[in-house]
Amino acid sequence: MREKIVEFFKKNGRLAIFILFVLEIVLTMFITPNKFDDAYFIEKVTNNSIVSFVGDRYNWWSSRVIIEFVLCFVLKTSKYLWVLIEAGMVALARIFNFKNIYKR
Repeated sequence: MREKIVEFFKKNGRLAIFILFVLEIVLTMFITPNKFDDAYFIEKVTNNSIVSFVGDRYNWWSSRVIIEFVLCFVLKTSKYLWVLIEAGMVALARIFNFKNIYKR
């Protein structure tokens, strides 16, 4: 089975990544971010301004300021923007993963 999957990705790499991208979008649409870190960030973003929240987080964990600013901005903007970004990142991770693993 693994050999068939590897062969499919070697022959139809772009199609396989596109299928993965669409599948990730469909799966992510049904996730409700109401637990753990997601709930914490949504609560902080809805109750405070992004700048004050990121300023507080800078005091705790300075290396994540840019990441958390983008996260808060996207969470405040739209869930669908977050879904597209997440699906894109998963597809990019698979592209780099397959290029590095199956290159040998």
